[in-house]
Order: sequence, then C-alpha cells, then structure tokens
Amino acid sequence: MALDGEGYITISLVKEKRRKSGLSFQPKFVISNTNKELIQKLREIIGEGRIDIKRPPLKAKWGKKTPKKTKYDLQLYSNAIREIIPQIKGWLICKREHAELMEEFLKYTKRGGFSFFLDPYTKRKIEIFERIRELNGKHKLPEYKRQWLESLMER
Repeated sequence: MALDGEGYITISLVKEKRRKSGLSFQPKFVISNTNKELIQKLREIIGEGRIDIKRPPLKAKWGKKTPKKTKYDLQLYSNAIREIIPQIKGWLICKREHAELMEEFLKYTKRGGFSFFLDPYTKRKIEIFERIRELNGKHKLPEYKRQWLESLMER
C-alpha cells in the first residue's frame, strides 16, 4: 500500500518585510481531494491545518480542460509537517524523496514558523528548496527571487 496521491510537498519563497533579507522559506504539505468529507476528517485527525476550496473555473484556459469538480486542499505547515512525515514516510513511493528533504529542511528550522535566512544552514536550505522545486517540476524561479538567493549564497 502507498499513500502517494493527490497533493504535494513544497517549500515556498515568500516576501517577509520583517526580515533583514526580505525573504523567508515557507514549508508546505498539501493534501488535495474532491471529497470534502475526507479532507475535513483528515484535518480533524491531524488536529490542525487550513482547508482551501478551489472551485472549477467557468471556462477553460486556452488549451486546457476545465475541471468538473470543486477541489479541497488541506494545507499543513512546519509544526504539523514535523509530526506527519515520520509517520507516513514509509508509505510514500513517489514523494518519499520530497518527504526526506522536507524532514532535513525542518531540522534546520525553528519550531513555529518560517525559516529565516542568514543562519549557518542557509546554503543547505537553498539546495533543498531547489531540489524540491525540481522534483515538483518547477524549474524556473522568477528573476528577482533568483537574485535574492544568489546574494544570500555569497554571504
């Protein structure tokens, strides 16, 4: 049995005005499904997370099929991810490397929030961020974010 399915494990790079670097990493684990009750039950079992609702668009974007059903995303952040990954990692096939990288990333991050730059682990966190983007098929980073990362690597 495997748990791979709808959803993703990622790290976002977000603007953070309160930080000297102007950026933070935001770890995220998302479980998606069209069954609202399933997502609500998972949130109840886990005890935290935010449910986002994604309704199908009224018309398709050029060259794409229109989804027919509403999708529900259970979004989990750092503290919940720390608890869940060790419990499910053995059941993952396609997303196991994502989970292992996220687990390592969170070792370098304080509990309770965003991961800040300019610490001894900055270079490794950037490498993990880039590898997870690659695994998720997102290769091109916007130029302004690329420049920020490069400037941090030089420090």
